[in-house]
Order: sequence, then structure tokens, then C-alpha cells
Amino acid sequence: MYSRGVALIEIIVVIIVISIIATMGLINYSGVKEDSLDKEARANLKLIQAAEKLYHIEFNPYYYPTTGSASNLTLINDNLKLSLPTGSPKWTYVLDSTGTAVATRTGSGGRQWTLTISADEPTCTGCP
Repeated sequence: MYSRGVALIEIIVVIIVISIIATMGLINYSGVKEDSLDKEARANLKLIQAAEKLYHIEFNPYYYPTTGSASNLTLINDNLKLSLPTGSPKWTYVLDSTGTAVATRTGSGGRQWTLTISADEPTCTGCP
């Protein structure tokens, strides 16, 4: 006997297969998004490091800030002549007077990237 319609079980199987494929895509997307955010933090830390070296040349023997630490991104931008994004940032930045800069991920997992003035590459704590 020939049937011209689609069985209910066929529709359910198609929906399940599409759901599995969509779930795999979303999982992969979130990993790619976090990787790109990590690259953003590393790039910004390298910019901060370069700006701190210029600040050190201009105001020898100090790094910005001259004492303690600084976390106000507007002040960091002004003093180091940078233009890091200040509107709803994904990272918070803290600089200390030894030339160390730390980027901490806001709202997701607490990853931290740290770059000292003498290092070539940032190091990560809390990264998968």
C-alpha cells in the first residue's frame, strides 16, 4: 500500500537530527567566541605594555601608575595615550607600579591574563 503523506515518526527523526546539529554548532560557537575574547585581552595587554614602556622613557624611573595600582580604564587611556574600549567591556584591567598589567574576564569563569613588563607573552590563569 502506497502512502502519499509523511509519517509522524519521520518528522520527529528530522527534528531530532536538526536539534543535534544545532547544539553542536552552538557549543562550537561559544568556544570560538571565548578564544577571540582571549586574543583581545592578550592584544590589549601588549598595547598596555608598549605604552608603559613609553611612559617609563618619558617619566623615568616610573611606570604608570607611579604608586599602587590603577583600574579606571578612562584614566589608563588618558595617561598612557591609549583608546581601549570603555563601554561595557568584557575585560577589566589593573595596572600596578611595577609594570604588571592584569586583564580579568568579567562575568565568565574568572580567567585572568597577566603580562609583566619584562615578559614577551601574557600568561593565563583559569584558562581551560
